[in-house]
Amino acid sequence: MVWTWDDIEREWLRGARIAYTPDEALAAFNLVEHTLGREWMKTHNTIGNVTEIWGAGPTATIVRMGLRLASLEGLAGAEELIRRILRKDVSAFAELTTIHLLRRDRPSVTVELGPDVTVGGGPRKPDLRVREGARGPWTYVEVTQPDTSEAEERVQTVMNRVTAPISEIRKPFAVEIFLRREPTDAEVEAIVRDIRAVCSADGVVRMELPDGLGLVLLNQTEPGSVVLDDHGEPHVPRLGRAQAIGGGSEPHRHIAVRMAYSDERAERFLGREARQLPTDAPGLIVIQMGRAPGGFKSWEPAIRQRFQPTIHTRVSAVCLLGGGSVATPEGEKQLPQTKLLVNPHAAFQLPRWITDTLTKAGEEYERYTRPPPEG
Repeated sequence: MVWTWDDIEREWLRGARIAYTPDEALAAFNLVEHTLGREWMKTHNTIGNVTEIWGAGPTATIVRMGLRLASLEGLAGAEELIRRILRKDVSAFAELTTIHLLRRDRPSVTVELGPDVTVGGGPRKPDLRVREGARGPWTYVEVTQPDTSEAEERVQTVMNRVTAPISEIRKPFAVEIFLRREPTDAEVEAIVRDIRAVCSADGVVRMELPDGLGLVLLNQTEPGSVVLDDHGEPHVPRLGRAQAIGGGSEPHRHIAVRMAYSDERAERFLGREARQLPTDAPGLIVIQMGRAPGGFKSWEPAIRQRFQPTIHTRVSAVCLLGGGSVATPEGEKQLPQTKLLVNPHAAFQLPRWITDTLTKAGEEYERYTRPPPEG
């Protein structure tokens, strides 16, 4: 099938607006279908192959994928990267995004996937290497994405244990457990007892948990409306989960758990990924931060502390990579977020064109997401 703009408007947008031109959207939709197939596209506008979803979000997702796939044109070995994308390999998506960022405004950039290098007498295989033009010096790039952290697994465990009361207490309510730190097993059991007592009450309740652990808040919002409020507490990285019950004869109620956490994976990632880089050329580590909530703030100081004269000198820079959907005057758009951390002690500095490209890549995202000035 060859997509038309009418097809996209009728089947995907349905009155919504995206900040891409019709020509951009058409080229992207046709390239995605040709490369990944119609079934892959359907996973972004259906839930469980049954319920259709549409609007700016799913449409912008397809356009963004098409723009990234266009960056693979003429790239040897791209077929294997595409196969990994079809297998839903999250690191493949991060590699594709990195290639796109480095090539989208510089078509003269040469990219090689999986080059063979020797490090410390042994073979290594960075994810890719890049250079400007056909004869420029190579820069080696290692791309990675954190797995779900222990902290995320822990908050899910806590969530599973404290949600039992919402099925036991058959009345409408909205309860939030706001934790300033990770609770012990004994504290989780105490929280469960407190939830049962609080949810049996009427009206609005705010209860302080023992030992400064956090708060239990009842009916601060309507059942089903989860509002991210720090309740006057310092702004720190937090993980959250929510669960609701309702429908039929069931009273509408929900429980939300938010827990402050400290992500200590930054140093481990830096050490592990650096070992893939050669010692005789610039080296860049790109870390996709989608599974490291709050990482743009918490990882930066940890990584900068590891930039020292005698360690990690093969790492020229680390680029934190994120992004997502933003609202623009023209409609919804998916944009990258980047933060480049340059190593002042590196044996080789990044070429200026890479520094400029990655710094510029996130400027549009920052422009649309930067908080308005106070006053």
